[in-house]
Amino acid sequence: MSTQNETILTKEEDITAQINDIKPSGDKASHGKKHDKPVKNNKDKKSSKGVKWIIIGAVAAVIVIFIIVSNAIAKSAPPIVMVTSPEKGSLKQTIEVSGTIKSLDTKTYYSLVDGTVDSVDVMVGDSVKKGQTLFTYDEEKLEKSVAKAELKKDATEGSYNNSIQTNGKTGAKLSEALTNLTILDEQVEFAQNYVDDLQKKIDDKKASISYEGALLQISLLETAPGTEDYLNLQKRIQENGYDQQYNDQVRAWQEELTEATRILNDLKTHQSEMKTQKKSAQDSAMTAGAKEELEANHESTVMDLEESLADLNEVQGGITADFDGVITKLNINEGANVAKGSEALVIESLENVVVEVSLTKIDLESVKMGQKATVTINGNTYEGEISHINKMAERNNSGSTVVGAQVKILNPDDNLVLGLEAKASILVGEADDAVLISNDIVNYDVDGPFVYVVENGAVVKRDIELGLINDLDAQVISGVGPDDQILKDKPEGVEEGTAVTAVPES
Repeated sequence: MSTQNETILTKEEDITAQINDIKPSGDKASHGKKHDKPVKNNKDKKSSKGVKWIIIGAVAAVIVIFIIVSNAIAKSAPPIVMVTSPEKGSLKQTIEVSGTIKSLDTKTYYSLVDGTVDSVDVMVGDSVKKGQTLFTYDEEKLEKSVAKAELKKDATEGSYNNSIQTNGKTGAKLSEALTNLTILDEQVEFAQNYVDDLQKKIDDKKASISYEGALLQISLLETAPGTEDYLNLQKRIQENGYDQQYNDQVRAWQEELTEATRILNDLKTHQSEMKTQKKSAQDSAMTAGAKEELEANHESTVMDLEESLADLNEVQGGITADFDGVITKLNINEGANVAKGSEALVIESLENVVVEVSLTKIDLESVKMGQKATVTINGNTYEGEISHINKMAERNNSGSTVVGAQVKILNPDDNLVLGLEAKASILVGEADDAVLISNDIVNYDVDGPFVYVVENGAVVKRDIELGLINDLDAQVISGVGPDDQILKDKPEGVEEGTAVTAVPES
């Protein structure tokens, strides 16, 4: 179009120049010179002017005709369109999603024993290292629990042995029963002596405190009232009276006495049972079924007691972390009594973490297991990959159907914070040496993507097959090649089949 316009302009300039060159001869002769001939009369002047205007009118008519013809020629010329050609290059297609950081290694710590918490060394949100102490139990109470478990185990063994030994002939059963009773008698005697010793300690301590109080009373009687010594004695007498009621040592012994008495009663009860069993063994032998039941019960009881002893030994010195992580739940306090099996705390690892994301149906068509991803968390960038895709869809808060997936972080560090939002860019495809075109020149209809190309001087619709697509470019699998001229933008009025002049973009 610009070449034609330039041609028209040149012709118009030539005509204008010709007009400027056409002037009456009288003007040329008289300009700047003296008149050598007589001046013409008025009739001659009018005649010259008439000729001049005739010439100007003729030239103007030529110009008008030329412009009309030129415009007609311009309108009939093919429209100019800007075209571009595909280029070879590399392309990466990604899907952008967001989610929450979650740990895959989570351990819940339960109390292995019935006990009292002595100290809690962590708080929710604390980072902990493998082997770090989390909390401890009251060691003194643990030792008592160990002693009780061992006594129960001994009693169980004695009971079992007694039952086995009483099976058989009356004489054999009686002998075996007596053996077991001997063991129980020794245990009862030991327990009774232990109880008696505790009671004596308590009585002696109370007597000592009472005796001290009596001496204070005597001293008070011998001291002049109102003096400082008198007042001090009164205060000591009051303290002694309180000590007689609430002495710490006496109270501790009393608690121990209560437990020892319970054990003694248990042993006496078992001793009584063995005596009854001895008498029964004299009358009849144990059946095969009864023997199997006894053995099974004995084995089960021993296993339970050994497990309890192992747990008691394990918790001595405190509970430690099994791996590096973060405390995400804490249900215990210092001084609290906890029951065996109750939940104490939860640790989540920072070494095996993922970003939990939601994929749409369209995303799911491209996302596959093992695909690489770039994860951005609080300004830090990490390497990742798709490690899990749910096999069940669900609805999100807006009611849309989504599928959960996990992006595993391959290079975690101490900057990670569980529960924090993260963004993931999933690489769903990449191609090298691909045929690429700009996204904005791709058109779509019911048959799929297409472009307009200039072929043999006319616009042609060309169906294309696309591969990878990102925000800027699209990969062309088939339909156009590097030598094709693709319309950058189809001007209004230009349709398929329209003859055009293609101008490559600069």
